[in-house]
Amino acid sequence: MSQASTKKESLDVMATLGYLDSESLSGKIDVYAFGVVLLEVICGKTPVFEANGQKRSLAAWANWFFKNGTIYHNIDPYLKGRIAPECFNKYVEIAMSCISYSADERPSIGEVEATLQDALELQKKADSEMKSIIPHSEVMYEDELFCAP
Repeated sequence: MSQASTKKESLDVMATLGYLDSESLSGKIDVYAFGVVLLEVICGKTPVFEANGQKRSLAAWANWFFKNGTIYHNIDPYLKGRIAPECFNKYVEIAMSCISYSADERPSIGEVEATLQDALELQKKADSEMKSIIPHSEVMYEDELFCAP
């Protein structure tokens, strides 16, 4: 047993660059990392990517575009027209709250789950409404997506 505890104590904390918050091992790092994953889905970028010859943090990049009201113009092209605007807005809202600078301002993982469930319900409702208007067609949400929330 003592060998196991010695081995455990000697392990260093390891993480993938881009998934740790700037306060490193502060509270709710799991929520922060999950927020980065959500941003990967929204923007189609990796946690650390290259732009203009420099490495960029996806979280910092998304935060800048969100504050300037232009994150909606940086959506992964695959998602354009496939996600209902209300669902997208909810998804962005939860992703941005997950990567909040202060761990105290981040939601709990349970709150994240509940908000994502809300987003899913919004998507299902929008899909259902669209299919009732245009039966037997692929549901597409065009320019509505780029309206400010």
